Amino acid sequence: MVKREYIILWALGIHARPSSTLAKCMEPFNLAKADIAYKAMDGTVHRGSMKSVMELLFVCAPCQGTVEVVLDGPDEEKAAAFLQEFFGTADEEELYQKYNPALAQQIPKMKG
Repeated sequence: MVKREYIILWALGIHARPSSTLAKCMEPFNLAKADIAYKAMDGTVHRGSMKSVMELLFVCAPCQGTVEVVLDGPDEEKAAAFLQEFFGTADEEELYQKYNPALAQQIPKMKG
């Protein structure tokens, strides 16, 4: 089992686009557990699976919030290395270009 902490660098925190991208990227990893948790200022802990877009959205981690990730399974080290790079990418457009090109192509249409 691997536990890591990551700081959310995206201006809007964990919202729909990074959630869908992260859930899609976590699918190929062979993990029995891929959980994420964020402790809010009021002490409430929001938890979810990184393989579920909806659960990631309910984590509600803001920009500069620290999330704790717990991974368990044969691919836990590979997944932890991937997450280090994923959460280390502050530029959301770069994130989508790299990990979700189909979404990246839609962004100009959404903005326009």
